[in-house]
Amino acid sequence: MVNAPRIGEIYMVDFGDPVGHEQGYQRPAVIISPERLNRTPSRIAIAMAVTSRDRGVPYHLPLDVERCGLERPSWVRTEDIRTVAHERLKRYIGRVSGEELDDLRDMLITLLEL
Repeated sequence: MVNAPRIGEIYMVDFGDPVGHEQGYQRPAVIISPERLNRTPSRIAIAMAVTSRDRGVPYHLPLDVERCGLERPSWVRTEDIRTVAHERLKRYIGRVSGEELDDLRDMLITLLEL
């Protein structure tokens, strides 16, 4: 369990058992919610799951592995957005760059047609 995470940070998250095509179990995820949400008494954050499999999906965004603190090539599954309790955040890994965070925001706007 961690204190309030910050937008752009990467944590190992326990997503639990998957259903269908959901990402499950423990895996990295990027926090995309702002501090005003992350610091509420409900102790929740919004995250995007990360995968180590390149499936050639145009809305899976690559991460700079060395900069982010990840151990192998990884992509953010921008369609896989979850609200998680802080208790599911098991370990801090690193953070995405400002440019990567901008790319995640842009893709979120595109995918959700905002």
